[in-house]
Amino acid sequence: MRLPLYLGAQASVRLDAGPSLVIAAPARIAQRCPLQRISRLLVFHGCQLPWEVLSAVLAAHIPVVMLGASGRAEAVCYPCQPQPLSQDEKIAMLHAAPDWRARYDAWLRAQLRMAVLSSQHCLGIHYPDLRPDRACRYLLNQSGLAHPWARRLMRIWQGCLKAWSLEQWQQRDAYTVRALMVPDVGWDLPEDVSRCLLWSLMPLLVQRSQHWRALMKKPGDQVEFACIQAVEQAHLRLQRLFDDINRRFCQWLEGQAL
Repeated sequence: MRLPLYLGAQASVRLDAGPSLVIAAPARIAQRCPLQRISRLLVFHGCQLPWEVLSAVLAAHIPVVMLGASGRAEAVCYPCQPQPLSQDEKIAMLHAAPDWRARYDAWLRAQLRMAVLSSQHCLGIHYPDLRPDRACRYLLNQSGLAHPWARRLMRIWQGCLKAWSLEQWQQRDAYTVRALMVPDVGWDLPEDVSRCLLWSLMPLLVQRSQHWRALMKKPGDQVEFACIQAVEQAHLRLQRLFDDINRRFCQWLEGQAL
């Protein structure tokens, strides 16, 4: 049961392990009172209350009442209830760190590696090298498509995926566009996420190589329509992948803001 604790004018207080308050006064034996047993701290004028003690008491969500010589309350200190940081504020805090780029690049490399492994599992093949550029080259060789043509299809897909990712975040009201893309510091989260999502479509270059080869001589609008159609057909899989990447990013960003 929590009870109020009165600190007299001649009392001096220090913080002890526990955490507890150790209260001393002239001609009295020091007493220890655990913070968890205190409902309210009432401090008479003249009491020696160090800032360390006051801070610990408030951090334990214990209100502090300052009493005058007459015993009347003169001030009350309540524990503050800070508002949680928005995702935009967390991104701004991340960019303020001098080593944010190295930390973010490490996270992004891990996401790309997972995407590459997923495409490897989907195709039932083994990439000799899991680095994205090397794995991409190997996959294109397996497709039998001319590399410039295959990369043109990939650029169309990635453009669609970037716009789609941006739309997903806007629908959730989690971020503003200004936080997702900050050109001044080289930050483009939708672009980076689209690179990861692209690996879920790239197996199509192998599985439907004849279809894409037949489109080589078609007009540009037909090529773009076929690419958009492939994205729409993969909507459910892309949605799951996006949700997973977004969840991992939020967890990682939360860790950076601590």
